[in-house]
Amino acid sequence: MIQSSQHQHQRQQAVSTVRETYIETIADLLRLKGRARIRDIANKLGVAPPSASEVVASLRRNGMVSGGPWQAIGLTAAGRRVAERLGRRQAALVRFMVEVMAIRAAEADAIACRIEHHVDPTFVNRLLKLAQFLGSHSPDALKAFASQASPRKARAPAARG
Repeated sequence: MIQSSQHQHQRQQAVSTVRETYIETIADLLRLKGRARIRDIANKLGVAPPSASEVVASLRRNGMVSGGPWQAIGLTAAGRRVAERLGRRQAALVRFMVEVMAIRAAEADAIACRIEHHVDPTFVNRLLKLAQFLGSHSPDALKAFASQASPRKARAPAARG
């Protein structure tokens, strides 16, 4: 059966999203713990160790990670470049959500984690340029939007008399 090109694109996107998630996870573990093991990767991602081992082996074949099945996992230069690109993309999304959309940083970070693999780099760059433009040309408009968008405590309805 022949798959549609759209289905193939979606499948390739899902594969790259999984790989990006693993590369990010490995980078996080290396930064936080100084090492990344299959067990740590699996625990952080909530998957079985054999599943994590399979994806890491794929990343190794593609030159993104170093280390063997029973060795600590490291990022190659190519893997580090991917991790850095993803970190910049996430930071840009968080910055836009915090500075322009008035979303709290922790919430913005969680949202960025969910969407960063699905947005085009051109889109992220445009968001950053928009944030810079608004910040330099319309700071009062940003402040007004932030005060309007901020969650407020629910007020009790006025008593009718």
